[in-house]
Order: sequence, then C-alpha cells, then structure tokens
Amino acid sequence: MQTQSPLFFLIVCIGLADILEVNASYLSPSDPSTLLENSTVLRPGSNGLQNFAFTIISNDGPTVLGSKTVFNVTVIAPPGFYLSYTWGTFIPYIWREVKTYEYSQKLEVNWWKSIGKKTVFVYIDSLKTNGSKWNRITWNSSSVQVIDYLSINVSVHQNGKLISNGKVRTGLAELKAVVHDPHGFFQGSVITYVWILNDGTPAKVTTSSTIKYTFTKEGLFLLQISASLRKNGKLYEGKIEFYVSVKARLDGYILAWKKDDHHPTLPSKWKSLPLGPVHFQFHLVDKYSSFTGAIFSFVWDYGDGNVTAGQLNTTHDYNKLGQVNVVLKVTAEKNGIEYQGLIYKNISIKAPIKDLNVKSHSHLKKGTTVQFNITCRGSSPVSFCWYVTRGSCALPSDVICSPTRLYHHCRNTINHTFHHTGGYCVNVTVMNTVSFAEKSINIQVDGNDSSSGKSNVAIVVLPILAGLLLLFAFFFGIHYKMRHHRRLARRSEVATFDFRSSQNSLHTGQASCAPLIRFCPSLFECRRMCAVDYDTETEHELEEKRICPDEDGGPSTPQRKISYYGSIHRILGQYRERDGSFIIAEEDSSPVTPQKQLSKSV
Repeated sequence: MQTQSPLFFLIVCIGLADILEVNASYLSPSDPSTLLENSTVLRPGSNGLQNFAFTIISNDGPTVLGSKTVFNVTVIAPPGFYLSYTWGTFIPYIWREVKTYEYSQKLEVNWWKSIGKKTVFVYIDSLKTNGSKWNRITWNSSSVQVIDYLSINVSVHQNGKLISNGKVRTGLAELKAVVHDPHGFFQGSVITYVWILNDGTPAKVTTSSTIKYTFTKEGLFLLQISASLRKNGKLYEGKIEFYVSVKARLDGYILAWKKDDHHPTLPSKWKSLPLGPVHFQFHLVDKYSSFTGAIFSFVWDYGDGNVTAGQLNTTHDYNKLGQVNVVLKVTAEKNGIEYQGLIYKNISIKAPIKDLNVKSHSHLKKGTTVQFNITCRGSSPVSFCWYVTRGSCALPSDVICSPTRLYHHCRNTINHTFHHTGGYCVNVTVMNTVSFAEKSINIQVDGNDSSSGKSNVAIVVLPILAGLLLLFAFFFGIHYKMRHHRRLARRSEVATFDFRSSQNSLHTGQASCAPLIRFCPSLFECRRMCAVDYDTETEHELEEKRICPDEDGGPSTPQRKISYYGSIHRILGQYRERDGSFIIAEEDSSPVTPQKQLSKSV
C-alpha cells in the first residue's frame, strides 16, 4: 500500500473545511480538548457583529454508550438574520448543518462508538436579509462523558423537604435513587437496587427506586446505593456513595388550657382560650431516648410582646382579644452537645359568655305560643340550645344539647307553644369557643280549656242575643197594638142616613171614622180612617177631615169617594173579619143608587 504524504492530508482537510464553510481562522484554539465543558465563548466575526453575537450551548449530561446526547444552542444576536448552525466532532470527523431563521436549536448527536469525554463544536454563520455572503459571527463547544455504566443520583427527603446538606434528624426519611436516562435507553429494563446504610442495619435489596427508612441513631454514616440491569445481553452497573449526618431531633408540643376548663365548647381551627390566665406546658417527644439525662432550658414568647425565661410549665395572663402565636425555644445539653428546637402554638383569645338573660311572661294560657328573648355578651361565633321540662329544671341524663347553627351575635329569639297546664322550666344554654353558660326560667301555664272558651264566647254572644230579643219584642208589641186598634175601630163604626123618596137623592148624610192612631199604616187604613161631611142639597163637600191626602191630588167629590169605596167593597166582599163582628153583605140585584153604594162602602 502506498503511503500518502502529509501534504495530501492537509489538502483533503482544507477541502472539507471549504465544503463545510468552516474558516480555519475560526477554529482556534488548535486543540479542541482545551475548551471548557458547557463553556460560553465570544468569538468575533467580520460583519460588525463582534460585540453583539455569542452562543450558549449545553447538554443533558453523561450518556451511556449506545445512547444519544442532546445539545441546546441559543444564539444571542440582533434579529433579522438568516442563521446557519454547523456542528460536529473532530474525532470522529462528523459534521451537520441547519439553516434557519430561529435563534435556538436542539442538536442531536448519536454517533458515539467509544467511552470517554466527547466535545461537540457549533459554528454560527449569518446572512443578511438582502445579502449574498455568509459571515461567521460566533462559535462555542460543549463536552459530555460517554460511559458504559449506570449514572445514579440519590436524594434524601424528610418532613416533605429536600435535605441538600446531608444533615438528617432522627426519625423517618425517604431515600430516592434515579438512574440518569434522559432518552429512555434503559426503558423496560428491571433495575435492582441495593441499599447499605452502615448504621448497624442489614442491607436492603429492592426493585423500587424509593425506600423509607427511620434513623434512630446519631452519627455520621456512609450511605452506599448501587443499581444494576441488563440491556441487549450487556450488564450495566452503577454505584453512588455519600455521607449523612444524623442528629437527634428536639421536638415536642405545647399544651394550653384554662383552669377548671371542663365544659363543652364549640370546635375551633385555632386553640381558643378566654381572657385571663392561661396555663402552658411543654411535652417532649423522644421516641429513641436521645435526650435521656439531658439538661433543658426554656424561653417562652407569649405572642403579645411578653418574653420570659421559664420552666416546663408556665402561666400567662392575656388581657386583649385576638390571635397570638406562642413560640417556645427549647435547649437541651447532653454529652457536651447542645440541641435546640422551636415549638409553635397558635391560640385565639376570646371573650367568654356573660350576662345571659332570658325574658318572657311567667304566666301563660294553655295553647299560647310564647316568645323567649335571649341576650348575652361574648365573642362570636355563638350557639344556642334550649330544652323544656315539666316541673323541675333538672335536665334528664339522656339530653344532649348539640349546637346546630352558629350566630355572629349573642342574641336570639325562640318560640314555644304550651299545650298543657302546669309548671314548666325552660332551660337555655349558650356556648362559644371558650365558654359555656346556662339559664333556667319557670313558666306557669293556667287552664284555658273548652269551658273557659265557652264562657268567653258567652260574654260576647249573650249581649247580642239580648239585643235581638228586645228588638223583636218591640216590633211584636207594635204589631199587636195595631191589630188591637183595628179591631176596636171596626166595632165602633156607625152610619146614619136619611133619604128623599121622590128625588132618590142624598139629603143628609154623616159618615165618621175616628182616627185611632197618628199614622197611616197603609192606603186602605188611611182611607178608612177619614171623616167626611157632605151637603145633601148641592152634593158638594162641605168639610173634609182627613189624615191622609188623596193620591192623585185632585178634588175630593162624593162621586170619586163613592167610586173609590165601591172598589174597596168589591175587594173586602171576598173576606170576613176574624172576630165575626162585622160582615160585608153581598151585592143584591136591585138598581144601584148612590145611597146604596155609599151604604155598601161604609
């Protein structure tokens, strides 16, 4: 085989560089391996952008042999240019190019054939909008480790927080191992994990990437976590080691209460306490006996501006309403090591229920609905309960007053109907989040049955009935008197007539009917009670004494009266007086004369 001269290789390289539009002057430094990993380098160009253009490049971490690496490239330059991204490696000599208007790109490299540190270069050329010549404006490089083992990261979490400094407290912690595989090269493979904690406990083997472990001893421990899997017949393994410092946790809680506070109260999100003295006590939580024999000291911050150095138990007097945050600083010393802890307690200072008053009538009628007005003073929310008992105010043992509604003011109104007579007791209880108050009142329910109801009805109805009876008697008396006077009038009527036999004329005549009452009940009675005198010679009316005037207002003549009374006679001829004392005769067949008609009418 013929050996090629060095000049030949130089010509080939220059040709390739020209094809890739790579200017050799921009490939300095000559040794790419001296470039820093994930570095950002400003490289000047020839188009006046040397002070404004540069490139940022990064990759997604170590890559297992056979997988790929993704590089993120961002160009910082004035807008409005058409860019060319040229990237690749010198060993092996592979390059790619993308032309675009975008100022950021993701570049994929998947040609790794060996392990070790690999460096990728990227060159940026620009073309003006109306230009015809490309100009190099910047370049940069990024290195990645190509490996044939598993890259593992382990994180520690405690109480929901990431422990980044390796300082762990005694108690439960969560350890999580993550195999670096950003592009899913090991997807579907079963990974086996071995956990060695070096605290005297045996190693744990799992296929889960997470375990929960309780640290019970203090000290500095080396944690060793390894992982292994098989892919395409090849065994991949990885291991990571790191130290954790375990220290005892000084923890506990605060109890807060009011003396003789044993009554039920409303539930509250915050611990609620009434105005006045409040008792506090610290309770140490030491599951692993880490503080046996330790010396403690306490500093109490009561949340209202008062701070005192106290003991395990303390008392503080609150004189203002509101929410306060009590903070206890606990210090423990054991074997020359000092431990500190902060314990928090949120409490709400409330006004207790006072001046509870229930107002209502003490004497009631059966069946009456009564209103009870309840008033009090105290902090809201407030709940009211009531119970009605007969006789004694002592509540039955099975009665539980459960609040069902909350009020934002300390007053309420309740209604109750008493259906039976006797003595009752109305028990009212009021509670808020800090206190409980009771009040009882006695109620006497008097009889208000059907007999009393009837008596009430009689009081109203009897006067009405009496009035109606009197009115009926009055009209009945008038009617009776009228009928009596009519009968007397009929019995006392007298008519005397003298007749002239030759002329058949009325020569003298008297017809009288004395008025018996001062008003005319009807037209017939009025006509019958009129007294009329006539002149027998002229047959003209001499004197007319009547109580009722004629209906038509015309002159009163004998002919009109005779005609009128004749018509009445025809009516009366059909009837008979009840007492039988007076009967109207039937008409005879003799010729009708004025005297005859007058006699019939009378």
